[in-house]
Amino acid sequence: MENHKKDFNTTITELENLTSTFKQYFDGEAYEEVAAMAKNIKQRIDDANEYAKVINNRETLVEYEDVADYTSIQQMQKDFKPFYDLWTVVEEWRKGHHSWINDPFDEINP
Repeated sequence: MENHKKDFNTTITELENLTSTFKQYFDGEAYEEVAAMAKNIKQRIDDANEYAKVINNRETLVEYEDVADYTSIQQMQKDFKPFYDLWTVVEEWRKGHHSWINDPFDEINP
């Protein structure tokens, strides 16, 4: 279990580095690439949060004395959410804008 936790802590550190440097992306022309990265990072954070629950459940089941604290993952989710929301909305806007403006109203797919 300790090896899994050590590997998982490395994953958490990597995700923290990715999320903390994500603010460097501001080029609206690269929206597809940045939105794809944001979606990937969000999925990885969500997966990490689920895996943290699995680890904590296992530690509880074997009555491990020092249950790991993974609250940093939840904070990471909270801190990354504005970036995820921004870039996915930019992507949606850039992909749909022309259609929303030019297509007949009853043909618009939101």
